[in-house]
Amino acid sequence: MTTFRCDAADRARGPAPRSIFGKMMRACAVQVLCVMVVVGAAGPLVAQQIDVPSGLSVALDDVILEAEAQTARFRFIAPAIAEGPDAVTFGDVVDDLQYLCDAVIVPALQSQGWTSGDVVMSLSDQPVDFGEYDPAVTQFFQPFRLQDAACIWEDF
Repeated sequence: MTTFRCDAADRARGPAPRSIFGKMMRACAVQVLCVMVVVGAAGPLVAQQIDVPSGLSVALDDVILEAEAQTARFRFIAPAIAEGPDAVTFGDVVDDLQYLCDAVIVPALQSQGWTSGDVVMSLSDQPVDFGEYDPAVTQFFQPFRLQDAACIWEDF
C-alpha cells in the first residue's frame, strides 16, 4: 500500500513524496486546504482555525492519503470535545463533520484528482499518533464516501 502523509511537522522535513497524480502531497495540506500556515521565517508552524456551523473552532492536524485504496484520512483537533462538564458531544458536531467534508475535504481531494473513494474524518481533543489509542483523548470518527463531488455520510 502506498501511503502519503502530511502533518504539521512535515513542513520542516524537506521535499514531499509525490502521489500517483504527480502532485506534492504536503503541498496539498498546506496550499490546497489553506489551513496550515507558517508564522514568521523562523517561527513555529501553527494550524489555522476553521470555523464550523456550531461555532466550534477546529484545526487540521494530519492528512493521510492511501492512493491504492482510495482512502483519505483527515484528522482534525477540536479541544472542546474533551471530557468534562462543558464537553461538546458527537451530536453537537454532526453538522460540522458534514461541513468539513463538503467545504474542506472535497475541494482538496478534487484538486488531487480524486473523484471517488472513502474518507475517514476524525476529531480529537488533542493530537494523538495515528493508530494509537490513548484513553485520555476523546476522539470522534465518521466515514464518508466521495461521490459526484459530494460527501455521502456512511455508517460504520
